Amino acid sequence: MENLVQDIRYGIRTLAKNPGFPVVAVLTLALGIGANTAIFSVIENVLLRPLPYPQPESLVEVWNTYPPQVPKAALSPGDYADWQQQNRSFSEMGAYVPISQGFNLTGEGEPQRVLASYASSGLFPMLGAHVAAGRSFVSGEDRAGSAPVVILGHRLWQSRFGSDPGVLGHTIALDNKRYTVVGVLPAGFQLLRWPDLWMPIGQFNDDLTEHVHHAFNAIARLKPGVSLAQARDEINRLNQQEAIKYPDAHKSFGVLVENL
Repeated sequence: MENLVQDIRYGIRTLAKNPGFPVVAVLTLALGIGANTAIFSVIENVLLRPLPYPQPESLVEVWNTYPPQVPKAALSPGDYADWQQQNRSFSEMGAYVPISQGFNLTGEGEPQRVLASYASSGLFPMLGAHVAAGRSFVSGEDRAGSAPVVILGHRLWQSRFGSDPGVLGHTIALDNKRYTVVGVLPAGFQLLRWPDLWMPIGQFNDDLTEHVHHAFNAIARLKPGVSLAQARDEINRLNQQEAIKYPDAHKSFGVLVENL
């Protein structure tokens, strides 16, 4: 202990004579440790940690392409609906559509600006997102003109409604339009982290059968025994069929199927 104390005192005196060296040394170590921590955090989240969904290896995304300007584009509502019905490669297929504008949530408490996204009825079950309260969307709510309902994100449920299960079945006002709350998403749902609430795709403002505007982000689950290459071949074939039926809307558009 005596030798240790003497060494520490000697080290302090030596560093005090040249204060620039310890500052540079500490900064170098801090930068090195910080950079390595940041790099590992990215690698862990992107490469090492599995997706928080059941059987994530079978989940794929389906995109349009418009080379060379747009390597990935969302699907048109019409293409998504046709491929969902016609494909033989996927056991399930769902879609979500981020809503660019927010909504004014009014009613109980202060008015609040909230963000939202549309989702198809099969999306949450396919991703294993079992609602924390209430129910998920049902297939009838994928049709245009369906009843105005919403599923609350867990964060909004806590902050605005105090985690009260009694909000289920009640209506909230979004831009002065009434929506019935039917469910609450679990806290760990990570498909999109920013939406405060979700609406069924039947509430989508545009025509659900048109093939021009690309807004639907599609996710599907491969059937057992179906390879990614087989799914790509089939979606390419279906896209060619759509191009024959709707040539103006499909000029130069290709498709891409890749692992989620």
